[in-house]
Amino acid sequence: MKVQNEVLEYYKFLVKLRNSGATNMFGASAYLEQAYDLSRKDARDILSSWMNSFSLPEDEQPDDGRNDEYHGEYDDYVEDPYWENS
Repeated sequence: MKVQNEVLEYYKFLVKLRNSGATNMFGASAYLEQAYDLSRKDARDILSSWMNSFSLPEDEQPDDGRNDEYHGEYDDYVEDPYWENS
């Protein structure tokens, strides 16, 4: 799946958010709204697109870091004031 750079940035954010464990991913659009100053509709559309991309064959999924081995490198998001205020 070829995604535009701006969308890929959002997807990478969503992967980091998922790995942080800060929220259930069905509520992740609120984090997108706040982090990128998006409208509710745009944030929901991006989240929906990202979620739907998981059903693609693995070789067609975006390179957003979702398949990288996780070593706790995103745990700092949980302690970040952004996450605490959301």
